[in-house]
Amino acid sequence: MSKDSRTYSIAEAAERLGLSKKTVRRRIQKGDLPAKLEEGPYGPEYRIPAEAITTAQEVIDVVKVERPTDPMTLAMVIVQALEERDRRLQEEIAGLRQEVTELTQALESYRKAIEAPKKRWHWPWERPAE
Repeated sequence: MSKDSRTYSIAEAAERLGLSKKTVRRRIQKGDLPAKLEEGPYGPEYRIPAEAITTAQEVIDVVKVERPTDPMTLAMVIVQALEERDRRLQEEIAGLRQEVTELTQALESYRKAIEAPKKRWHWPWERPAE
């Protein structure tokens, strides 16, 4: 078995892997994708060996598992989420109703206090007129 000695630039590797150039750079920096810094036409550039790209592509192919969404499962998840939301809203409404009741009672007591006949204050030596 002969090893492929071909290397790829970041842009070429990104194209072959179906990733962005930034993602390829991040993977190189993290050590997930082996690369060597070599002199290029415009200065140092990373070169990725062909076998590293093949390995990375195999990993990507394994990780990309497409599962069709079962409509019944999706419907059940949506129903559960809506039921949870409705339960929280009902609790919030009950709390707000309780608060409205308490405020209504307080308002009624303030109204009664305002409407109550006011007694005039008298000096102790004054006698209220009867």
